[in-house]
Amino acid sequence: MGQAATIRVGYFYGARDPEGMKRAGWAAIAIGTGFMGITALAMIIAPRYLLAIYVDPWDPANAVLIGYALTGGLASMSIKAAIQNETARTKASTRPYFYFFFDESNASDGRATGTWLAGTAATVSTPSEFTLIRLIRKDGRREARVGSMNIAGAKTGVMDKDRIEFDYKMVRPGVFKAKAANELEPGEYGFIYAIAGAGTGGAMTARIFDFTVE
Repeated sequence: MGQAATIRVGYFYGARDPEGMKRAGWAAIAIGTGFMGITALAMIIAPRYLLAIYVDPWDPANAVLIGYALTGGLASMSIKAAIQNETARTKASTRPYFYFFFDESNASDGRATGTWLAGTAATVSTPSEFTLIRLIRKDGRREARVGSMNIAGAKTGVMDKDRIEFDYKMVRPGVFKAKAANELEPGEYGFIYAIAGAGTGGAMTARIFDFTVE
């Protein structure tokens, strides 16, 4: 519409026709405003039917996405990390103990074989850099909320309300013994580490040691 208006106004400008320029300009404004008004009206009256072109707006699983879309990004949408399978292979009791081994515990060759060496994990030196969270089972996988986003931008990291408190003590340099501060209910859990900024396509960088409490 803008290009068409430029051509029309330019034509009448070259013809030294002020009235024609005025008519062309106002016609472009009227058509553009009318089109935007009709589009806005459709979004106000039947937003879910427009969204139905892309997703099922009546599916409860899409509730957060629909809320984000209907508010124009004002409502926050969760960013999640997904883990395959509905349950972990590692089983634990309701008061499990965990041992963390870091490079300092095996200085001679720890840096060559350390489990958490890749990328930013090379800086791990204490359990305080991990967060214990409960995982949510969904559609054959497990999910962890690792951030949120809205029109103002994105925030990464586990929210305070999703954190599970745990205590730890040093057994010897580089080795720590940890346990949850309170008894864990049966379900899926994990220690999560290395949440970096959003990557390509909003992908997150997160390492999770998952386990099941029976």
